[in-house]
Amino acid sequence: MGKTVLITGVSKGLGLALAQKFKKEGFQVIGVSRSRPDIQLDMFIQADLSSEEDVKCG
Repeated sequence: MGKTVLITGVSKGLGLALAQKFKKEGFQVIGVSRSRPDIQLDMFIQADLSSEEDVKCG
């Protein structure tokens, strides 16, 4: 079974760099950010984690 990583702020900066590095190393990458990044992810969740409405469950 492969490894999976969840990265927040994946659309730019450190989050994007980490996503690229983990993808190259064969990880499944799940990314969360307000805007879609320019790289292919295994799963993308569009959310603003500073917004209570976006992080509310159920």
